[in-house]
Formats: sequence, structure tokens, C-alpha cells
Amino acid sequence: RAQAGVLAPMLEGVVLVDAGVPRERSGAVELPSLRTLYVSANATDVLGYPAQAFGEPGFWLRMIHPEDRAARVRVSEDAVRACEGREAEYRIVRPDGSVRWMHDSFGIVVDADGRPVEMHGMTRDVTASREREELLRHGAERMGLAMQLAGVCTWEWDVAADRVHVDPRGRPMLDDPAWQAGTSGELAAAVHPDDRDRVGRLGAEAIATGVPYRTTYRTLRADGSVRYIETRAVARGEGPLARRIVGASRDVTDEHVALRDAQLRALLLDSLGEGVSVATTDGTI
Repeated sequence: RAQAGVLAPMLEGVVLVDAGVPRERSGAVELPSLRTLYVSANATDVLGYPAQAFGEPGFWLRMIHPEDRAARVRVSEDAVRACEGREAEYRIVRPDGSVRWMHDSFGIVVDADGRPVEMHGMTRDVTASREREELLRHGAERMGLAMQLAGVCTWEWDVAADRVHVDPRGRPMLDDPAWQAGTSGELAAAVHPDDRDRVGRLGAEAIATGVPYRTTYRTLRADGSVRYIETRAVARGEGPLARRIVGASRDVTDEHVALRDAQLRALLLDSLGEGVSVATTDGTI
């Protein structure tokens, strides 16, 4: 404990805790009766409770969020039974009602007979990192929804292993609902023969130069139909050659057809040299 007192100021935001482990009765560990032997001076700053509160019977359990209490107890019970250290993350409720996430790392001290007698550990406030993870998760969900609505799929080519992974949104573009990963050659087989060499050259140039590219190419389906795919890709990796190519693709067939039809209509009007009107059977022009 003297060493813990020296370490505590060096570990900002970390609470050092020693607790006496009660004897097992009928195979059940009576964790509510844990006796707090020591807490570092910064316990109040991190946990929000006065130091004297830690000496109260059952305080440790009362501090834990009700929804996390049972799971956190199980971790300690398993550690005591196995006489092995554990880690756990859980929420506490501070006196002002605010909720904070804590990360515990602790070990079990045994006596000469191998029986657990003390639990020594550290408690760290990880609320900020938990909140960042939550923001990232929500951001990924929003991005995934936006990509789904836009019909965009992502893919990654591990150049060294020659493995291409395509997310589920890309499988319809490959005309294969079960396709998840394969070689670059297998992926290239879906490209229209007239576009295959051009797309291959763009990939090779990206690997050699690291320059991103954007292109539109055709795919040829098993039923003979043709789809137009727009792709943007960037190279990733260190050194003269890229190790990965990461890209996003979307089916732009409808846009391509609409643009082609508009161009054909414009060409027709230009070739006539004068305006053309079209009337329906009910007389609407």
C-alpha cells in the first residue's frame, strides 16, 4: 500500500483499490461483504464519492449502475474462484446522478494455502473513450444508411494476397448474391470484355503510383444484360507500391440510360432544324 500511495499521483484518473476477499460459503462468494482496505487519494475526484464512503458495507455494489451490477459481480466471483486477475467495464452512478463508465483491472492475492485473501486493482474512468466509440458507431450507422440509400458499395483489394472483399451492397453489381471475396481476376471476369483491359490498367497504375482514379465501366451479366458501374478508388500503403486499393462503386445504369436518351432527343431535334411538337390522343401537346 505504501507503493500504491507513491504510484497514485503518477496515474492521473486512476483509482488504486485493495479489498479483503471474504471466505467462500457453499461455493458462493459473498462479494457484498468485501472489506475495502485502501483507496488512493484521488478516489473522490474519479468516482465522485467521499473517501469514507468506501468503508461502508455494500458500498461498492451500490455505486455500480443497477443494469451492470450482476455482470460486474460475476466477473469478481469468477476471479476469486479461479484465483486469477480479470478486467471489466461497467457504469457507476455518482452522487449527483451522472453516469460514468469505469474500467477495472485487478488481481487476486492468495495466502500460503492458495486461498484468495485480497483483491488489488485499478479503476479508471473511460467515459470519454466510450463516448467517442459511441459517436463513431452512430457515424458508421449513418454512413451505412446513406450509402445504402445512394446505392453505394465499398470494396478493398489486398494487393499482396490478391483478395478483394466487397460489402453486401456490391453483390447485385456482380450478379452474384453470395459473392463476398475473391481474387482480382475473378472480379475482373464480371467486367465487360471491351472495358476489362482499361480497368485493369487503372488498377495497375494506382498500385505503382498511388494516384487515385475514377472511372465508369460496364459489367456483363449472365442473362446478357449490361450494367454501368461508376468506381472511385484510392491506394493505401507505404513504399513504392500500394498494399491496398480501397474503393466505392455504384450502379449508374439508370443515369446512363437517361443521359443517352436525352442526348438522342437533342440530336433528333437538331437534325430536324426546327421545333417538333408531340400530341397525345386526348389533344395534350
